[in-house]
Amino acid sequence: MVDAKLYYADTPSKWAEGYMFKNSTDFLNIGAVGMLFRLPVTPGSTVIFTMRNVAFPLYLLRISPIEGVGDVAKEIVYMEPEKNYSVTVETPDDYFIELDPAFFSYVKKMGTDMNSTLIRIAGTC
Repeated sequence: MVDAKLYYADTPSKWAEGYMFKNSTDFLNIGAVGMLFRLPVTPGSTVIFTMRNVAFPLYLLRISPIEGVGDVAKEIVYMEPEKNYSVTVETPDDYFIELDPAFFSYVKKMGTDMNSTLIRIAGTC
């Protein structure tokens, strides 16, 4: 199991801003390796993640809860700066995590793939 500390984008302005104009995924120097987004969208909706004014690449994970299993990364997208990416929501409980590529690589080494590695969110801020 791997612990992760994430920033929590919990308002519309934080959803829109994300990592824009930040110098790293840990812009407040608290040990965060990514950002959690819980968006009020309905299944079948497409969500656009823009990397405009983001200075570094990120991995985007679409997480879906699976009964009897837990939350699983159902889609993983490598996002480069200054591009847009679209992801389709499958369930009303889907959420998204943007991760630092170095942390993503570290977690990937812990298991055969992201779906076989447990990540416990140690805290959000």
